[in-house]
Amino acid sequence: SFPRLFELELILAAPFLTAAPVSYLRGAFDLGRVFMFKWTVNWKFLPEPIFVGKGFALLLLGLTLLGWAALFLLKWPRAWPSSKRPWGSKEGLSPAYIVSTLFVSNLVGVALARTLHYQFYAWYFHQLPFLVWLAPGLPLAAKLGLLAAVEAGFNVYPATPGSSALLQAAHLCLLAALAAAPVPDPACQAGPSASQPLGPAPTQAKAGGPGRQGLEGGKPNGTQIKPKAH
Repeated sequence: SFPRLFELELILAAPFLTAAPVSYLRGAFDLGRVFMFKWTVNWKFLPEPIFVGKGFALLLLGLTLLGWAALFLLKWPRAWPSSKRPWGSKEGLSPAYIVSTLFVSNLVGVALARTLHYQFYAWYFHQLPFLVWLAPGLPLAAKLGLLAAVEAGFNVYPATPGSSALLQAAHLCLLAALAAAPVPDPACQAGPSASQPLGPAPTQAKAGGPGRQGLEGGKPNGTQIKPKAH
C-alpha cells in the first residue's frame, strides 16, 4: 500500500535526513540542475539553448504533473463504480490494475523527462511489452513497431536528432494509445477456496466396481450397488 511505501522511503532516508536534511532534500529534488546536451538521448532534435533553458525544464515538470493528475483524477477512477472507490474498499486490488497504474505512471515520467541517458533504458525496457499489449486498439504491427522504435532510439550512439525524434514519437504514440485503452479491472478476484483441492479432480467411480475415492464398509464411496435384474 502507499502508506507502507512512504514508511519504507522514510526509513531508507532516515540516516541522511538526520545528518544533513537540507542538503539531502536539495540534492534529491534539485529542479534547477542543468544536464549536458551532448549526452541526451531523447531531446537531441532541440536546439541546445532550449534544452538547457529553465523554461523548458519547468514546462516538462508541469506536463508531468498534469499527466499524473489526469490519470489519477480522470482515468483510473473510471474503473471503479461510483459507490466503491479503491481507497474505501476492503478488497485488494487486482495485480493487473496495480501493475498498469505503476507502469503507465512511469512511462509518463520517462516520456517527459528532462533528459534520458543510455543507462536509463533499464528503468522501463522490461515494462514496454506489457504496456503495448495493454492497448488493444493497436494492431500487432504497430505494437512491434513501437518496441522496435524505442530499441532503435537507444541503440544509436551518439544520439542524433533523428534517433531522438523517433524515440519521443514512440513514447507519445504509446501514451496516446494507453490513454484511449480501457483500465484493467481493479477488483481482486478471489482465488480458490481452502476447501477446494488444487490438484486434479478425483475420478468418479464406475458402476459395478470401486472407484479411486476409497471404500467404506466394502461399498464403493459408501453406496450400495444393486445387481442388475436378468
